[in-house]
Amino acid sequence: MLQSALLLAFFFAWQPLPDLVWTLDSPWQLLLLQTGWYAGLLTLLVSAALIEVPSLLRIALRTGILCCAPYATSLARAGIACGLLLFEWCAAQMSIGHMLFAGVLTAYLVITRLLYRPNVNTASWLSSAMNNGLWLLKG
Repeated sequence: MLQSALLLAFFFAWQPLPDLVWTLDSPWQLLLLQTGWYAGLLTLLVSAALIEVPSLLRIALRTGILCCAPYATSLARAGIACGLLLFEWCAAQMSIGHMLFAGVLTAYLVITRLLYRPNVNTASWLSSAMNNGLWLLKG
């Protein structure tokens, strides 16, 4: 609730910072940045779609067909982070407000990646499997 209130206050208090940090006019630089922007957008969309794939992969995992479902989610998370970074930083005109937003987003993604526990999905899956197995043994 507090996060929603802070986000709402931030939304209403936001003032655009229009001063430009950089502007690129060269055609090859613009083409390079547009390619990066589209690559970031495509990576972001494909990775977001890949988040839904592990639910289908779990069915294959239970039947013994596939053994790498946790790798799909970690690949999707990395793709979302890389796509967001490319999408935000590949701008032909970067204002101070855009740079502030991109910098805060980059810091958030780096801090989240450093603090993320990679075995959180495996641990919860193993504990629930053990609990289900123990329940089957008791019953």
